[in-house]
Amino acid sequence: MKAFSIALALAASIPAAWSAPIGIAGGTTSVELDPATAAILTGALTITPLGTGTLVGLTATFPITGGFIDPVTGMAQIEHVGSGLGFSDGTDTLDLTDFLIDVDLVAVTGILSGQAALNGAALGSVPLFDIGPGLVLTLRSEAAAALTQVFGVPDFTGAVIGVATTSPTTVPEPATWAALGGALTALAWMRRRAA
Repeated sequence: MKAFSIALALAASIPAAWSAPIGIAGGTTSVELDPATAAILTGALTITPLGTGTLVGLTATFPITGGFIDPVTGMAQIEHVGSGLGFSDGTDTLDLTDFLIDVDLVAVTGILSGQAALNGAALGSVPLFDIGPGLVLTLRSEAAAALTQVFGVPDFTGAVIGVATTSPTTVPEPATWAALGGALTALAWMRRRAA
């Protein structure tokens, strides 16, 4: 009976451990660009992947480098350090890198921001896209204004840029490993004792 009580106590501690934010260690985020918007942009600009980002056809892919998911609040931040996209008209270059997805997983809304640099001069963090249901990315007014100012393209505020697919790899927190290890040890001890 004492072994059962220990196992029950350990099992009761597992949900508390799981309520801690869960780290993100890797994975990828892909964006399938909207064909109509991409056609307009590529008609005026050359778009190139930067760092570890890739661009194949209308799919841009960025490695996930970190972040967290909070199972209690439903909030998540997903980092993409070292990758991005460059936009050039042959005279000016606007680089957008180090994307950060800040999303409410319950409401399925959020913002995707990134570091901006114009012709190599850092401009800082800029909110780029609103994230809506279905992970649809729409261009925010700040990003649209920058594209218009730098490249003279039409104002794309609110235009659908594409649909994101995020596949993060999570890392259990130490408390989760400890609780799980303790529960497995108790179960093994109970099983051995019963034999």
